[in-house]
Amino acid sequence: MSDVMNALLSHLGPSAISMISQQIGADESTTQKAVPVVLATLLGSLAHNTQAPSGAHSLSNALTNDHDGSILGDIAGFVLNSSSGPGASILGHILGTQQQSVESEVANATGMNASSIAKLLPILAPLVLGYLGKQKSTQGWNAGDLASALLGEKQKLSQNKPADMGILGGLLDSDNDGDISDDVASLGIKVLGSLFS
Repeated sequence: MSDVMNALLSHLGPSAISMISQQIGADESTTQKAVPVVLATLLGSLAHNTQAPSGAHSLSNALTNDHDGSILGDIAGFVLNSSSGPGASILGHILGTQQQSVESEVANATGMNASSIAKLLPILAPLVLGYLGKQKSTQGWNAGDLASALLGEKQKLSQNKPADMGILGGLLDSDNDGDISDDVASLGIKVLGSLFS
């Protein structure tokens, strides 16, 4: 599992998952499976976007100006008020016109309905940027460092991925046992880093 994924999941313990599940109208078990998939989707998309210098500078400036990591100090408070948060705007920059396709494909992969995924994405996106903003500040990253760090995360997330990904295609039963529940739990740490490659 990637370092960023580990760090983000460490902030999202059982109580946070419970609160998120209530906010998005899904059961806790499904939410727990969907969270790493969504996190990996967002990280992979950011990695893709920052490979262009303009994208890296844009994200670097956004982190400096708006995402200092303080959000991680009160995740419960943020989740409860996430509907008025910056998530929707962030997703417009990260996913752009792919957002509905991502919602549909992640829903198919996790068993969560697309409307719940649509609520989950804007909750998790600010947390991802908050973590990256904190790392940027503490590590002294410039735009190039940020792009390199995200590319490294993407490579970790993409290890052992199937050769033909589509958006999420071919990922549901990676061990061919007829049961996708085990595979869904590992999607986020295996294959989504190359979502938009």
